[in-house]
Amino acid sequence: MATVVANAGMTPAALLKRHAGAHVGAVRSLDTAILRTQAKAALTGLGWKPAIACSAIAAALAATDGDAVTLEQLVFESLRRCPVPRA
Repeated sequence: MATVVANAGMTPAALLKRHAGAHVGAVRSLDTAILRTQAKAALTGLGWKPAIACSAIAAALAATDGDAVTLEQLVFESLRRCPVPRA
């Protein structure tokens, strides 16, 4: 059984250039997914319905700089975008 090597014959410099940014976007999207999940848990723990929490979080992420937002900032901005409860 022959093993096929996909990178055979490539120089180390060519391999670095080819794979330089391969995982960068994956880490950022994973961090954003974790923040979304934690913020949704916080908002639903405060009594908001999951659908309202998800839309508020999406609006908050769109309005803020997604790279530099902390969980506390995301929850704060999401709460600002939740509808005013009726009395």
